[in-house]
Amino acid sequence: MLILELDYLKAQYDKGRRLTPIDLRSRDEFSRGHLPGAHSLPLDELTTRFHEIPTADLVVLYCDCTSAEAEGAYRFLREQRYRNVSILGAGFKAWEEKGYPIER
Repeated sequence: MLILELDYLKAQYDKGRRLTPIDLRSRDEFSRGHLPGAHSLPLDELTTRFHEIPTADLVVLYCDCTSAEAEGAYRFLREQRYRNVSILGAGFKAWEEKGYPIER
């Protein structure tokens, strides 16, 4: 399982790396703020909407859920043959607390 640290992900943004953040939180939480360029895909919709996730670029799953829930989403996508998936280990709140950019 590929778990990314906050600073590493921020550096990838700064380098202009093509990545696709997938916000697994609720739509309400997403609307209050999310990672730049993120797509809202609530955890409870993952199994029906996973085909919306690109198979290129680096996909970064994040939420403020338990590590087991994030790992479950990761494993599900791997079972669907996604090989470009990672998890932001610290979650959205930690990203925001570091003062890293968010979109609303």
